Amino acid sequence: MEVLTAGPVIGPAREMVVAFLRAEGYSQPIQPVDEFFAAWAGSEVVGAVRLAAENGVIVLRGMRVRDDLRHRGIGRQLLGRLDDAIGKTTCWCIPYGWLTDFYATIGFKVVAVGDAPAFLAERQMGYVQQGLNVVIMVRRPTWR
Repeated sequence: MEVLTAGPVIGPAREMVVAFLRAEGYSQPIQPVDEFFAAWAGSEVVGAVRLAAENGVIVLRGMRVRDDLRHRGIGRQLLGRLDDAIGKTTCWCIPYGWLTDFYATIGFKVVAVGDAPAFLAERQMGYVQQGLNVVIMVRRPTWR
């Protein structure tokens, strides 16, 4: 199966991406200004991620790949799209701890909670209190 990535996704395709994320259990609020990047198998969304502008910073959020297609490089294709889109902008994310090497492939590094914007530190602490193994990562233009 050939999978193509695209983004930022606009128009009716954007609603398809949002529907995919919701079907994959992603329940976080989505803003009209958020940018989506998607992986497509024909006309079907099989992976997606978004860049959200929050409190003056860019945050990578909601990376999802359809369960039966994981470990086939789709997430890496999406990261490649994000690498280009992020460019020389600082970008934050709060991934599961076991995904740090994955995000490091495009320049993200783990940082201490105290080095993150306060709202992200709060979010990470909330996730940890829910029992999730998550870390805060950032990609700075000076690191690329």
